Amino acid sequence: MTLFLRQPLVRAPIWGSSPLVDGRVVFGDKAGWLYMIAAEDGRVIWELKIGDNVNATPAIWEGRIYIGAFNGSLHCIGAAQSAGKKKQTAERYAL
Repeated sequence: MTLFLRQPLVRAPIWGSSPLVDGRVVFGDKAGWLYMIAAEDGRVIWELKIGDNVNATPAIWEGRIYIGAFNGSLHCIGAAQSAGKKKQTAERYAL
């Protein structure tokens, strides 16, 4: 399957790989944003500003995303469901 996005999605170039897990793609950009999109149609599930540029490939373990930013910070982000809604959001965890 190949996904082509017809509109600009990110704010800056993407470095690193983009893992695919459970039909979702996770990646960061050089503007410091982390994104999760649906692999099927490219729909943005959530986006989160995590700091300086992201040059790393996200690691995913037990439903959480671990990623470092250029400023030396390491982030742990999990998916949270909004109460009573189907929209998924990002939730930060302290490391």
